[in-house]
Amino acid sequence: MRRLLLLAVLPACLDYLDPGQVGTVRFFGEVQSTPGSPLPLLPPISDRDGNAYVLSGGRDLRQVTVFTGQAGGGWVSGCALHKGDDRGAHGWVGRTRDHAWYWSGDALVEVSGETGSCSFVLDRDPASAASISFLGVAPAVRDAPSRTSVVALIQTPNDALPFWVVVDLNQKRYTQLTRFAPAGDKIVVLGTGAVDEAGASVFLVRYELDGLSYVEARYLDAEANITRTVPVSGLNALGEDAVLDFLAVDKDGTAAGVLSDGRIVVFNRDGGSARNATGMTALGVHESDGALWVAGTSGGPVIASIAGNGAVGNPEPWQAASKADASLRGPLHVIDDRAAPRRNISWTDSYSGIGPAAFLSASTPHHYAIGETLWLVGGPSYDAGGELHTQIALAPIGVSYP
Repeated sequence: MRRLLLLAVLPACLDYLDPGQVGTVRFFGEVQSTPGSPLPLLPPISDRDGNAYVLSGGRDLRQVTVFTGQAGGGWVSGCALHKGDDRGAHGWVGRTRDHAWYWSGDALVEVSGETGSCSFVLDRDPASAASISFLGVAPAVRDAPSRTSVVALIQTPNDALPFWVVVDLNQKRYTQLTRFAPAGDKIVVLGTGAVDEAGASVFLVRYELDGLSYVEARYLDAEANITRTVPVSGLNALGEDAVLDFLAVDKDGTAAGVLSDGRIVVFNRDGGSARNATGMTALGVHESDGALWVAGTSGGPVIASIAGNGAVGNPEPWQAASKADASLRGPLHVIDDRAAPRRNISWTDSYSGIGPAAFLSASTPHHYAIGETLWLVGGPSYDAGGELHTQIALAPIGVSYP
């Protein structure tokens, strides 16, 4: 149904795009940018009705802006909910038929695909009215007939220790409250990942106990029950949000991500460690068809496989990424989709709006359709009162992994 809706509105969009092929490009807004720096954009997602969601922000920014594109055309913006002054945007954690949720700072936020409006999820504890901080949120929204839920680690100023909880996203309440153990201190979440589509997840946590530092991977089911705890070495010196965006997890439970210091962390249900990337600058770890891949650069987009035992293969040129990046660099035919009537325009200086090239994001690009993802495109910029503003657009692009 989603594909039919999009085809009805955007006739230039193809049913199936070849790897690197760009579909209909929809210009929807602009972001404030800094010359020579990446645009403050995170990988977009879509819901089952075909609405698209774009999050402008970054790990070093204390503010966000959400753009919501309706399946029938047109965009709205104005949602800017964020909480906390020491963490930036983490990204989208999931979606249902017509809603999506993002985690930014210490906040979990719901966005309506129909209206673009947004609201905090459990900004305050229903019983004590104390402010709730989401220390970690799994990017694994479970949309079951009984409820829509996600697993999180939360804490209020009244709590000596945080709690594992299941957050009911419809009722906006938490259940399955379990105190973090052991009773250590300086507890931080280094990263989170989705284990499967049924709501299972993994949290990489660090804490101190009796003067010693511990880093562990906690595997949890959809009811926030810890099913496995394993040590992960080489990360004791790293702090909160050390994993860039989210961990990627393969079909066997092996998880991996790129760290803030450029290394790669890889672990499974028996444990793991951090290691240096070789032959490339690692930018992210992606999951595709149950396998893991390290995406990065080495004179151009490259990619390397991760084996089940954690071994990282030799990087090879990523042809789909190179082709997509070349296609985005214009001249590019764009539909101004901000409001009716739509009109066709052309961008001559367009480029990938995320990372140094197409698909080079810290987390797995959204699975939009068979062999397709959604990507953001940077366009013309202009100076307004000493601030640089850059136009941005959304496009489906064919993607493949070797």
